Amino acid sequence: MKKLFITLFTLILASQVSFSRSAQNLYSIGNNVNWSNPSSWSATIGGSSCMMVPQDNDSIFITSNVSLNVDFTLSNGSYLYIKPGCSLTSANNKLDVTENSALICNGYMKIFQLEAGITAKIKIGTNGNVILLNNFINNSTMVTIDGKLEVDGILQNINQQEIPAVFGNGTITAGTFSGTGSIMGITDLSLIPSQSSVTECTWIGSHNNNWADPLNWSYDRLPKPEQHISILSSLTNSPRISSITSCNNLIVNSGASIVILPEGGLTITGALTVAEGGEVRIKAGESTNGSLITMGNSSGNIVFEYNVIKNKQCDVSSPISDAQSSVFLNMYLRGYDEPSAGWGQYIIPTNASLGVMEGYEVFSTYSDTREFVGQPNSGENQINVSTSGNGWNFVGNPYPSALNWGSQLEPTAGWSRDDVYGAIYYWDNSANGNAGNYAVYCPGGNGISANGGSKVILPTQGFFVKAKRSGNIHVSDGARMHPGTPGQNENSLYEASTLRFIAKGNSMTDESVLQFNNDATTGFDSDFDALKLTGNENAPSLFTRLEDGTNVSINSMPTSSLNGDIPVGFSCGKAGTYTFEVHGLNTMNPDLPLYLMDTKNNTAISLRNDSIFSFDYRINDDPIRFLLHFSSPTGISPVEIDHPSVYATPGFINVETGSKYANSSINVYDLTGRQIAGVSSADQGLNRIPFDGNTGNYILKVINHTNSYTTKLWIY
Repeated sequence: MKKLFITLFTLILASQVSFSRSAQNLYSIGNNVNWSNPSSWSATIGGSSCMMVPQDNDSIFITSNVSLNVDFTLSNGSYLYIKPGCSLTSANNKLDVTENSALICNGYMKIFQLEAGITAKIKIGTNGNVILLNNFINNSTMVTIDGKLEVDGILQNINQQEIPAVFGNGTITAGTFSGTGSIMGITDLSLIPSQSSVTECTWIGSHNNNWADPLNWSYDRLPKPEQHISILSSLTNSPRISSITSCNNLIVNSGASIVILPEGGLTITGALTVAEGGEVRIKAGESTNGSLITMGNSSGNIVFEYNVIKNKQCDVSSPISDAQSSVFLNMYLRGYDEPSAGWGQYIIPTNASLGVMEGYEVFSTYSDTREFVGQPNSGENQINVSTSGNGWNFVGNPYPSALNWGSQLEPTAGWSRDDVYGAIYYWDNSANGNAGNYAVYCPGGNGISANGGSKVILPTQGFFVKAKRSGNIHVSDGARMHPGTPGQNENSLYEASTLRFIAKGNSMTDESVLQFNNDATTGFDSDFDALKLTGNENAPSLFTRLEDGTNVSINSMPTSSLNGDIPVGFSCGKAGTYTFEVHGLNTMNPDLPLYLMDTKNNTAISLRNDSIFSFDYRINDDPIRFLLHFSSPTGISPVEIDHPSVYATPGFINVETGSKYANSSINVYDLTGRQIAGVSSADQGLNRIPFDGNTGNYILKVINHTNSYTTKLWIY
């Protein structure tokens, strides 16, 4: 009994002395301990209990999990520090920081209320998280929030001697914002709706709806890529993104919205949070969509628009994780079935899941804009490919952004595709598309394309690949890009020794490409050659044939192949008259003869003299009708052409004339009519005119005493 009395007396004495002793450094010990328990504190890190409880002038270090069970005031320059991984919690008690005292939280604090005096310092570190179940009453100019502050009640700035300010690069959420001063650069707190979050860069929309106008943002400064962004609900303007931009975390508050226009793109390197009632909308244009790249976690939905074009094949892949067939209600929707080597049955149920990375064909008798609403796909995705049928697998871009297929000279990270050949094939319904055939792209060299193919796979684009064997394709964020990224959408390098054959008819076209590259072989090369994939049955189908009988739409061969004939095939499901064009003559050696022999008519067309001609086609014609020949033909009648052949090579304009245009003047003009090159007397045959003008269109005139010829020439 005497021992118990002495212990109680010691505890009472320690409690009384704590309000009159000198300032101490106190460290919490134990776990889940009470603030007012003397055995919860030590005078040294990891030491034994000092039998003291904190008083207002102590420096207090939370190095465990502590429950605040009394209201407490920090004063006289005292200090409260919450270590990372540690916590201070209370459902009913408040903390008052006054008189040059400081609260620094790098861990977790959840208490009833916090008050900051005029000279108080409050800092929530990058990893700090403070939750206030009631209010935060602030009169300090030294409140820094680099982590998270959540106030369930009112965040109130009270104006006494100085204008209070809360700043930092973290996130603040409050039930209500009120008072004077500024919070994260916002000086009119009435602009912050209830239950909103603000960050180091917050959209207010006080000027217009242009994302790139600094007057729409807190601090009147545009956000930087490393900054966190919050979008407030605005009664006047919501942001519209029309260029490529980026940020760290992005919060879209309830009632707020962002519109990414078709020419715009947004990269979020941190987390995307779309509150209930908020919206991120990616708009569709005539030939492309806006673009969104999310690198971190996402919560909340996006709205991705997709334009279905009347009476045209639209190939689509879902950019969200849980899309269903109801997106295309009252339209024809189907996938491709590789084992049966054809399109599958039309999907009738409206609740069928659209698989991630699956390609689908959509056809509609009317144009409409449909919406994918859900969680955006990001991170790593994969799809299986098979060879049990014809090996053609219809896959898709799973992201609300473009993908870069890359090239041999500029490979792209993020792909694992060893189980498929290098070429990709996609249907192009853009303004210049709908040619009746697939656009094709091969990654060999700097990239080779036919029918306008590109290494850029647009958002939601479905496309074909040819499998080498059963396996899979993996893709991750490293392959993602925005469609409008400068320098990424085109193959800008000069194409050396490349001929492009184009067939036209029935309002449709097809292109086959022949490139001479010593990195390629005469056989099939996965990265340099593209197998022929036939499109519309009534569209012209053009290809070249390899030695083993394989038909290809892109054919890369070594220069040694210039010694032989190259078969050029043509077929179509409809008889008629078709036009044949050859482009790229300026990329070939100007001294090399180029003849296209028509084996049906036993004629030869000198491509140096005429690169455009017409021919009649019947359904039963031999598909291998033409032979490309690199020497003067023997035993075959050349077709006479009565106008000059004009083409450009680096540094020269080449004009080849027959006897009809002997002794002519040849002049080159820009589009303003100014003469910039020419010769006064040209001989019959090849004339090479030095030219160092800029890329663009020019007018060329060939005139002698009896004849005149004018043509437009594109220099690149």
